[in-house]
Amino acid sequence: MMDFLARREYSEFELRQKLSTHFPEDDVTDAIDRAKQQGWLAKPEETAERVAGDLARKNKGHRYIRQFLEQKGLPEVVENPEEEIARARGLIAQKLKHDLAESPLPADLVEKAQRILFNRGFDEETITRALARS
Repeated sequence: MMDFLARREYSEFELRQKLSTHFPEDDVTDAIDRAKQQGWLAKPEETAERVAGDLARKNKGHRYIRQFLEQKGLPEVVENPEEEIARARGLIAQKLKHDLAESPLPADLVEKAQRILFNRGFDEETITRALARS
């Protein structure tokens, strides 16, 4: 378990999955309890916030972040719609080399922008608001 935790931060759910393939369930439970006592495992809420922040810096949408956290057995984090829209606009500026603050997106690029944002895990409402005139 210490090898896993030395590489990156794991949720209790992930550790339980990884360790249960190699060790009996009682040993896994004891090891996880000891890791909690020693402070090697962060609280699930802290881990979820950290992971969500990392994914947000990678320009992932809240829909993607929510699904990722669910797969890792972590609690959901609070969505900030204004931050989400700003991230979507920044991604469009980066990918399409177009600043939405200066002028609206040309009609031929709207569909491409929608596809980019949807594939990054942004929901439809955020995409619509991000591409709307400011």
